[in-house]
Amino acid sequence: MTATPTTALADLPVSDVDPFAHDVLEDPLPVHQELREAGPVVRLSRYDVLALARYEEVHAAAVDWQRLESGAGVGLANYRTEQPWRPPSVLLEADPPRHDAPRRVLGRVLGQRALHRLRARWVADAEQLVDEVLGAGLEFDAVRAIAQVFPLRVFPDAVGIGPRGGRTCCPTATTRSTPSGRPTTWSRRGNRGWPSCPAGWGSSAPGRR
Repeated sequence: MTATPTTALADLPVSDVDPFAHDVLEDPLPVHQELREAGPVVRLSRYDVLALARYEEVHAAAVDWQRLESGAGVGLANYRTEQPWRPPSVLLEADPPRHDAPRRVLGRVLGQRALHRLRARWVADAEQLVDEVLGAGLEFDAVRAIAQVFPLRVFPDAVGIGPRGGRTCCPTATTRSTPSGRPTTWSRRGNRGWPSCPAGWGSSAPGRR
């Protein structure tokens, strides 16, 4: 018997987890592990969508833009059939050739040559941040104290938005995450800020506060 798309979907493991629930957004790792253990492709019954949680499948889907396009949206909404609440992202929600021109512009800002010029300054910023964290005590959460802080210290300057623009990164990212699923506790707060936006991100150099 030859498997049809219908029978193939019927055979998939099913999970009722809600990836947009507040507790999952706060600590997604257990759900990620649950989905990886369930299978390479899992149907999320709450939204009737398919989820990939294993590296091989995620990588294969990410590079297969011809069949798994981003131009129709990168969340639950299908921009081919639904009106997006905002203009689609020219980088994340575009396929070649529409994606090519914005990518070239970004490449000039954050491409290999540009990053090479920024390396010395970023290394100095990283060393200063590590010294600050180590000087604050013997115990610390490396994710919250370093991994979440460092990008917000260096990228706003690198892309030209500066400290003032950098302050909007977290609330903007939170608001724009809403189309990826249903509205969440974080996204409803909008420009009032995201509770996980780390403190101290703009204090690595004079004038960056």
